[in-house]
Amino acid sequence: MIDISPDMKLRLPMDLRRAVEGAAKANRRSLNAEITARLEYSFLLEAVADPASHGSNGDAGWQQAVRAQGQEIEALRAEVRALSMQINAKAAI
Repeated sequence: MIDISPDMKLRLPMDLRRAVEGAAKANRRSLNAEITARLEYSFLLEAVADPASHGSNGDAGWQQAVRAQGQEIEALRAEVRALSMQINAKAAI
């Protein structure tokens, strides 16, 4: 069976939308995937900060947090590479 999530309209302030769009582009994700990743990450941080209230044991929460941080680091590295290429391209003009 295919899990089809219902559509959801979301209103964001324009500056926040632009920031999310920029992050999505830098991370090579769709806007939806970027929003989903960031929401999941925020809930993961809450679970790590207070594992008892989220029904998870602390060790598993920390392991997930470390993996999530690794992914975020890789995304930031990709963003730095992209910005560096833009700077180099402008300098070559």
